[in-house]
Amino acid sequence: MLHGYYPKLRRELLSGAYRPGDIRRVWISKPGGGQRGLGIPNVVDRVVQQALLQVLEPQLNRRFMTAATAFDNVLIVAHLNGQPLLGRNCF
Repeated sequence: MLHGYYPKLRRELLSGAYRPGDIRRVWISKPGGGQRGLGIPNVVDRVVQQALLQVLEPQLNRRFMTAATAFDNVLIVAHLNGQPLLGRNCF
């Protein structure tokens, strides 16, 4: 499906000329009433997003794994000691 788009997309990505397409806006009803907007990217943009995720995620995970593990350990210790780590109204 994307085979016809690939050469042009590759050129645009490598040259820095790539610009995402329009987002399709869909309105979803909320359980308590009202609506919220949901932005749906086109297929080509979604492929670019997924490709970037597959390239960047392993690099970022390696870089931040130590910090994330240390923070998780602080949360576990605080929870086991019954101590609130953050203020009550932080979220």
